[in-house]
Amino acid sequence: MFVFNVAQTIKQQIFDDNNFEQIFVLTHNLYFFHELILNLNKSQKSNFLIFRITKGRTSSINPMKQNEIKNDYESYWEIIKENNNDNSKYTPILANTMRNILEYFFCFVLDSDNLNNAIQEVNKEQKYQHFVRYIQRESHSDAINISDMKEIDTNIFQEAFKKIFYDA
Repeated sequence: MFVFNVAQTIKQQIFDDNNFEQIFVLTHNLYFFHELILNLNKSQKSNFLIFRITKGRTSSINPMKQNEIKNDYESYWEIIKENNNDNSKYTPILANTMRNILEYFFCFVLDSDNLNNAIQEVNKEQKYQHFVRYIQRESHSDAINISDMKEIDTNIFQEAFKKIFYDA
Protein backbone atom coordinates (compact mmCIF):
# COMPACT_ATOMS: atom_id res chain seq x y z
CA MET A 1 0.00 0.00 0.00
CA PHE A 2 2.88 2.36 0.80
CA VAL A 3 4.39 1.89 -2.70
CA PHE A 4 1.00 2.53 -4.30
CA ASN A 5 0.56 5.76 -2.31
CA VAL A 6 4.03 7.03 -3.20
CA ALA A 7 3.42 6.30 -6.89
CA GLN A 8 0.08 8.11 -6.79
CA THR A 9 1.63 11.12 -5.08
CA ILE A 10 4.43 11.33 -7.65
CA LYS A 11 1.91 11.06 -10.49
CA GLN A 12 -0.35 13.76 -9.07
CA GLN A 13 2.26 16.22 -7.87
CA ILE A 14 4.96 15.77 -10.51
CA PHE A 15 3.75 14.00 -13.66
CA ASP A 16 0.42 15.84 -13.81
CA ASP A 17 2.11 19.17 -13.09
CA ASN A 18 3.53 20.36 -16.40
CA ASN A 19 6.08 22.66 -14.73
CA PHE A 20 8.88 20.11 -15.08
CA GLU A 21 10.91 19.60 -18.25
CA GLN A 22 12.56 16.43 -17.10
CA ILE A 23 11.86 13.93 -14.33
CA PHE A 24 14.13 11.10 -13.21
CA VAL A 25 12.69 8.19 -11.26
CA LEU A 26 15.00 5.39 -10.19
CA THR A 27 13.45 2.16 -8.95
CA HIS A 28 14.00 -1.56 -8.84
CA ASN A 29 10.37 -2.18 -7.88
CA LEU A 30 8.25 -3.24 -10.88
CA TYR A 31 4.98 -2.68 -9.04
CA PHE A 32 5.99 0.90 -8.31
CA PHE A 33 7.16 1.41 -11.90
CA HIS A 34 3.90 0.11 -13.38
CA GLU A 35 1.85 2.23 -11.00
CA LEU A 36 3.75 5.30 -12.17
CA ILE A 37 3.15 4.71 -15.86
CA LEU A 38 -0.31 3.14 -15.68
CA ASN A 39 -2.35 6.28 -16.31
CA LEU A 40 0.02 8.44 -18.30
CA ASN A 41 -1.60 10.25 -21.20
CA LYS A 42 -0.41 9.73 -24.80
CA SER A 43 1.98 12.67 -24.86
CA GLN A 44 3.48 11.65 -21.54
CA LYS A 45 3.95 8.07 -22.78
CA SER A 46 5.58 9.24 -26.01
CA ASN A 47 8.09 11.31 -24.01
CA PHE A 48 8.66 8.62 -21.39
CA LEU A 49 12.16 7.15 -21.72
CA ILE A 50 13.22 4.04 -19.86
CA PHE A 51 16.79 3.05 -19.12
CA ARG A 52 18.30 0.03 -17.43
CA ILE A 53 21.21 0.83 -15.19
CA THR A 54 23.55 -2.07 -14.54
CA LYS A 55 26.61 -2.24 -12.39
CA GLY A 56 29.41 -4.70 -12.20
CA ARG A 57 32.99 -4.43 -13.33
CA THR A 58 31.75 -1.64 -15.53
CA SER A 59 28.49 0.19 -15.16
CA SER A 60 26.19 0.98 -18.04
CA ILE A 61 23.01 2.83 -18.85
CA ASN A 62 21.06 1.31 -21.75
CA PRO A 63 17.76 2.43 -23.27
CA MET A 64 14.82 0.04 -23.05
CA LYS A 65 11.36 -0.26 -24.49
CA GLN A 66 8.46 -0.67 -22.10
CA ASN A 67 7.65 -4.13 -23.49
CA GLU A 68 11.17 -5.30 -22.58
CA ILE A 69 10.40 -4.99 -18.89
CA LYS A 70 9.43 -8.36 -17.51
CA ASN A 71 7.82 -9.26 -14.24
CA ASP A 72 9.36 -11.95 -12.04
CA TYR A 73 7.22 -14.72 -13.50
CA GLU A 74 8.20 -13.84 -17.09
CA SER A 75 11.86 -13.62 -16.08
CA TYR A 76 11.71 -17.05 -14.47
CA TRP A 77 10.39 -18.56 -17.71
CA GLU A 78 13.22 -16.87 -19.65
CA ILE A 79 15.71 -18.61 -17.36
CA ILE A 80 14.05 -21.98 -18.04
CA LYS A 81 14.12 -21.37 -21.80
CA GLU A 82 17.77 -20.31 -21.76
CA ASN A 83 18.93 -23.20 -19.58
CA ASN A 84 19.48 -25.75 -22.37
CA ASN A 85 22.48 -27.53 -20.95
CA ASP A 86 24.50 -28.31 -17.86
CA ASN A 87 26.94 -25.52 -18.67
CA SER A 88 24.37 -22.77 -18.55
CA LYS A 89 25.07 -19.77 -16.37
CA TYR A 90 21.58 -20.33 -14.91
CA THR A 91 22.19 -23.86 -13.63
CA PRO A 92 22.91 -22.68 -10.04
CA ILE A 93 19.48 -21.01 -9.83
CA LEU A 94 17.50 -23.42 -12.00
CA ALA A 95 15.80 -25.37 -9.22
CA ASN A 96 14.86 -22.25 -7.30
CA THR A 97 13.53 -20.75 -10.53
CA MET A 98 11.41 -23.86 -11.12
CA ARG A 99 10.10 -23.70 -7.57
CA ASN A 100 9.13 -20.06 -8.01
CA ILE A 101 7.29 -20.80 -11.26
CA LEU A 102 5.43 -23.69 -9.66
CA GLU A 103 4.44 -21.60 -6.65
CA TYR A 104 3.30 -18.65 -8.77
CA PHE A 105 1.41 -20.81 -11.26
CA PHE A 106 -0.34 -23.02 -8.75
CA CYS A 107 -1.13 -20.21 -6.32
CA PHE A 108 -2.58 -17.91 -8.97
CA VAL A 109 -3.91 -20.24 -11.67
CA LEU A 110 -4.79 -23.50 -9.97
CA ASP A 111 -4.40 -24.19 -6.28
CA SER A 112 -1.71 -25.46 -3.95
CA ASP A 113 -3.49 -28.82 -3.49
CA ASN A 114 -2.93 -29.54 -7.19
CA LEU A 115 0.76 -28.69 -6.76
CA ASN A 116 1.12 -30.89 -3.68
CA ASN A 117 -0.62 -33.80 -5.42
CA ALA A 118 1.52 -33.41 -8.55
CA ILE A 119 4.71 -33.24 -6.48
CA GLN A 120 3.69 -36.40 -4.63
CA GLU A 121 3.18 -38.15 -7.98
CA VAL A 122 6.56 -37.02 -9.30
CA ASN A 123 8.23 -38.03 -6.02
CA LYS A 124 7.12 -41.65 -6.57
CA GLU A 125 9.76 -41.97 -9.28
CA GLN A 126 13.18 -42.30 -7.73
CA LYS A 127 14.98 -40.33 -10.43
CA TYR A 128 12.85 -37.26 -9.57
CA GLN A 129 13.21 -37.44 -5.79
CA HIS A 130 16.28 -35.20 -5.77
CA PHE A 131 14.30 -32.57 -7.66
CA VAL A 132 11.44 -32.73 -5.16
CA ARG A 133 13.82 -32.58 -2.20
CA TYR A 134 15.67 -29.67 -3.75
CA ILE A 135 12.62 -27.52 -4.44
CA GLN A 136 11.29 -28.25 -0.96
CA ARG A 137 14.57 -27.14 0.55
CA GLU A 138 14.66 -24.02 -1.62
CA SER A 139 11.14 -23.07 -0.48
CA HIS A 140 12.56 -22.10 2.92
CA SER A 141 10.06 -24.40 4.59
CA ASP A 142 12.86 -26.82 5.35
CA ALA A 143 16.13 -25.57 6.82
CA ILE A 144 17.65 -29.02 7.44
CA ASN A 145 19.95 -28.98 4.42
CA ILE A 146 20.84 -25.33 4.49
CA SER A 147 24.17 -25.96 2.72
CA ASP A 148 24.57 -25.43 -0.99
CA MET A 149 23.18 -28.30 -3.11
CA LYS A 150 23.74 -26.75 -6.54
CA GLU A 151 25.01 -29.92 -8.23
CA ILE A 152 22.01 -31.07 -10.21
CA ASP A 153 21.19 -33.03 -13.34
CA THR A 154 19.37 -30.33 -15.28
CA ASN A 155 17.78 -32.81 -17.68
CA ILE A 156 16.15 -34.78 -14.87
CA PHE A 157 15.08 -31.57 -13.15
CA GLN A 158 13.49 -30.32 -16.37
CA GLU A 159 11.71 -33.66 -16.86
CA ALA A 160 10.33 -33.53 -13.32
CA PHE A 161 9.31 -29.90 -13.76
CA LYS A 162 7.32 -30.75 -16.92
CA LYS A 163 5.82 -33.82 -15.28
CA ILE A 164 4.40 -31.72 -12.43
CA PHE A 165 2.46 -29.64 -14.93
CA TYR A 166 1.21 -32.74 -16.73
CA ASP A 167 0.20 -34.45 -13.48
CA ALA A 168 -1.66 -31.42 -12.14
